[in-house]
Amino acid sequence: MGCVRCWQHLPGWKATAALLTATMALLTTLTAVALMVSVFHLGGSLTGRSVLYMGPYDTASRTNLAIHLVINIAASGVLASCNFFMQILVAPGRRQVDAAHAAGRWLEIGVQSFRNVLVGAVPFWKALLWILLALSSVPLHLLANGCVMQSKASTNLMIAIVAEGFVTEAGTVPFSLPGIAVDPDARGGGNLETLKDIAKKVARPARWEKLNYSSCIGRYNRTDNIMRNYRHLVMVLGHMNGSAADKGWAREAVRTEGLTGKYVASASAVNYLWWMGDLLRTDKALRYTDSWPIPRSLLSGKFMVDLDQSGVLTLDKKRAREPWVQMKVQYCLSERFDAPSKLEVDNLLLLVVLVMFALKCTLCVFVWVVQGRSRDESLLTPGDAVESFIVTPDPTTVGMPQSRFGHDSANMAVQGDGMEDMPLLEQTLLANTPQLILSVCYIAYNGIFTRIAAEFEWASFSVKHRPLRVTRKKGQQKSTWRLQLPYHWSVPLLITSIMLHWLYSNAIYTSIYTGYSGSYPYTYQDDTTGLQYSSVTILICFTISFAISLIPLVLACVKLPGNMVVCGGNSAVISAACHLITPPASRERARLPFDKLDGDVQVSLIDSGRETLILAARGKLRWGEVWVPTGKDSQWFVYGDQGARHLSFGTEDQNIHEPTDGQWYAGIKERSNVAEMAETLDMELDVMGQQPLLNIYTNLSFCYPYHGSPDKVIEILNNGLSRLGKSFPWLAGRVVTEDIGTGKANTRIRPRHDTPCVEMRDLREDSRVPSLEAMENAGFPIQMFDETRFCARTTFNPPGPSGPTNEVFMVVAALVKGGLVLSFSGIHSVMDMTGLEQSIYLLSKACRNAPYTDEELRVGNMEHKNLIELLDDSYEPGPELAHQLVQPPPPGGEATPAPEPRPCDWATFLFSAPSLSQLKARANENLPPGSFASTDDALTAFIWQAIARARTERLGVDASTMLARAVDPRRFLKLPKTYPGLVQNMTYNTAPSLRGLTEAPLSEVALGLRSELVDAEGMAYRCRALATYMSRVSDKGLVSVAADNRAGQDVQISSWAGVEAYGMDFGIGLGPPVAVRRPMIPPVVEGLLYLLPKTPKGDIPAILCLATSEINKLREDPEMSKLATYIGPNMSE
Repeated sequence: MGCVRCWQHLPGWKATAALLTATMALLTTLTAVALMVSVFHLGGSLTGRSVLYMGPYDTASRTNLAIHLVINIAASGVLASCNFFMQILVAPGRRQVDAAHAAGRWLEIGVQSFRNVLVGAVPFWKALLWILLALSSVPLHLLANGCVMQSKASTNLMIAIVAEGFVTEAGTVPFSLPGIAVDPDARGGGNLETLKDIAKKVARPARWEKLNYSSCIGRYNRTDNIMRNYRHLVMVLGHMNGSAADKGWAREAVRTEGLTGKYVASASAVNYLWWMGDLLRTDKALRYTDSWPIPRSLLSGKFMVDLDQSGVLTLDKKRAREPWVQMKVQYCLSERFDAPSKLEVDNLLLLVVLVMFALKCTLCVFVWVVQGRSRDESLLTPGDAVESFIVTPDPTTVGMPQSRFGHDSANMAVQGDGMEDMPLLEQTLLANTPQLILSVCYIAYNGIFTRIAAEFEWASFSVKHRPLRVTRKKGQQKSTWRLQLPYHWSVPLLITSIMLHWLYSNAIYTSIYTGYSGSYPYTYQDDTTGLQYSSVTILICFTISFAISLIPLVLACVKLPGNMVVCGGNSAVISAACHLITPPASRERARLPFDKLDGDVQVSLIDSGRETLILAARGKLRWGEVWVPTGKDSQWFVYGDQGARHLSFGTEDQNIHEPTDGQWYAGIKERSNVAEMAETLDMELDVMGQQPLLNIYTNLSFCYPYHGSPDKVIEILNNGLSRLGKSFPWLAGRVVTEDIGTGKANTRIRPRHDTPCVEMRDLREDSRVPSLEAMENAGFPIQMFDETRFCARTTFNPPGPSGPTNEVFMVVAALVKGGLVLSFSGIHSVMDMTGLEQSIYLLSKACRNAPYTDEELRVGNMEHKNLIELLDDSYEPGPELAHQLVQPPPPGGEATPAPEPRPCDWATFLFSAPSLSQLKARANENLPPGSFASTDDALTAFIWQAIARARTERLGVDASTMLARAVDPRRFLKLPKTYPGLVQNMTYNTAPSLRGLTEAPLSEVALGLRSELVDAEGMAYRCRALATYMSRVSDKGLVSVAADNRAGQDVQISSWAGVEAYGMDFGIGLGPPVAVRRPMIPPVVEGLLYLLPKTPKGDIPAILCLATSEINKLREDPEMSKLATYIGPNMSE
């Protein structure tokens, strides 16, 4: 039941994908079982063939047809499944669509689109998977039908011309080779043991069929008649008057001349055998060698003149005696015989098919999992696109206008030079080439019908209000398991594909010809492979194919419903139709005709109210004519003197009409709600940003492979920063501190530029800067990222007039050999790491020409003041601030001088995804019910314990240690999680002794860290207390997150593992970064740690500033060596 409930909660496409993947996994499993049975049970080898069935030809033929029907059902199902996943892979996300529209291109939505791959709208990994799914179908459809082949057995035979007594007195009359008719120069043959076997069997009438001479000749005298159901032929010779020669012949009574030779018996001896000879009637004999009919060629010679069509045998009168000059065949006996036919499995081909099944199944699982976890959901159906464009309108489209059937022995063989010597694999590939062509045609037809169905669905929105069909149902929307093609289209198409694949597999196919000797003991001779074709089946295939080719032409004549613009899957057309308007009047007023509406009715853009927009997308929609007011304050472009109307989707509350010929239609003006802020920028920072110690910069570098021109990069960044500055003017400002030294210092953001600063640095010839390849080979250690070269500002930026200007946000694009390093600098007094992440994200969006949502504009331009509610006047500082207040020196004394800093360095360790999973599992062992530890908790606790072990020898086991951990309190203070300003606090955990810390279970330490975060009210109170205290004191320098930090004994950690940096590409077309690092700052803060952004593989790099000796101890630590990889630098103690 749990699985059923889980299945029911899957979105439409995921449920279909899961079903198709499960089906492909089942097919893969069954194929693997079939291969193992074939190899181990049927006794074949992995590179050879196994006998699946041996028996009558007709049974083998019917079974072969059924097996090939099953094979083609499976192959067609796999092809349809792959087409489903390929359509998912080429479906663009909203980011790709926005970037394409900004570049003046459009993408295809809801259809199988090679165009999306060609224009680079699909990420590289998706394009690669798309190509692999397509290419893996080639060997599958070329080889699948060749896995099972029918072996068509046939036999050679003997012809014996005998006297009547040979039949009536079988086994008792004398006979000997070569027979009465043979002289030394005549052509004869035979085999005595075979003749004895015939004599023995001829006495059993059930095995023999009696024929007149004409029927006998019709069966045996055709060189195209392969012997599968009959074998030996016995002709009974008699007198012309119709009486049989039942007593045999004596040589002296028949012939006028004597014979010599080792085969000649006594002239007076009676012999019931007149003549015996071989007749070749196997496939190989008739297809690849010369064979001959019965008259003349076999029987004529010096003695015998002719055996005519009536059965009269005429002898040479000079050599024959009366009455034997002319004799006549009285009747014939034909031996019934079923040559055993086989069904054989080619294990090597089956192995290739199994590998292709497994590859496709793996690819489908990967697509299902990765696509399901993607942040940027793909627009799989036109309904998805409509919903997305309604909820978030695209500014770039504002104002845009809108013989015998089957494997039968009678079928002809494919003849040609070298055909006999062609290997079986080449014959299989040649025979199944139509299967590959048919598969390509299926994909093409599926695409044609998908486009037609999508157009009908799109056009239906102009007829009446309908809910959107989407992949994730919300509100009145519909969700189906299919992507686009309706079942009443897709099922017949799939069935037709199966039937055509099956028919073509019977039109031309590989055959195995098994030949049996015609001489006793009738041993197996050889196998010969070849190609056969069925003219009837080919005619059927061509007839059906031609009829199917006419279907799109017929559908093209069907008129689309309504009067909607043709879409064709064009993303720009869909976007242009989704700029909605809605009158805020009542439902009744909205239903009034246009001419009844007052001229002063105000029309608001739906995108000014996101909730209204979402509700519209989740309800029923119709496309058509919507009334638009005019006037100087209108948000619409109007052409002409008359009032304009707008073409777009509308809700049920609106009176939607069909478009009218000759009517003016309006487009939307793009509005800016931040222009006023840019002109009057004077933003006072919150009390958190007033700390003088925060006049530092946070830097983050993104590494991309790049070999192109710097002009493209700087152009994209300039355009993006221009948009960023216009939408968020404070990011282009500078931080100034007024009234320094008066005790009333005030830090604010003032205008400096219209656009945040960007700088291009070409470091390709700088010998001190490694190439991207060298960085990657080394694992991107922090030492390779010198912030003086890669960043606009160093971390410890000199404050005051002598230092550089404190811009809020800056970018440096540095070219290195083989790569591009984008570094972003954000001043810490304005933004913490979460704020820097959001600022970088907003820039990436601007570089891709993606529109900002109302929520992003609202949150991004929030005032940076009075965000944290202060406590009332009764508040007095308590233990909640014990670790954050700088303690004054004792009365009458001097402050204790800080100890001399020890030489330190930075070390980089990489924790892989499996190691992190192992740590998290250990951290959650034996926890109290309802408790848990996150991966971040587990990793932080593990590193703290490792550092404690490294310091024990120097500090002693009884020394205490403290961990100060930076936290993001936005959720505790009910602030938006994407607020780009500074909202940061610390938690503090103290271990009374290093021994206790190192010996404690990891779960106990991790739970201690987690306990500081589970009390939401307590964390909110601590933040409010800190803000309250800072608001009361004039010297903000009395507050410090490291007020009581003991260098060399305590640890400070800031985790950036949750920063989603690897999803940002900035519209340059480089894909995700290969690494994201914090550039190296001077190693002067011993015990400072950073957990860097998690990689797409799930790995987390950690950088640690520690004494050199302790770095070496960490490298030698068994636990660290087991779970972490040290990637730099190399050093000795």
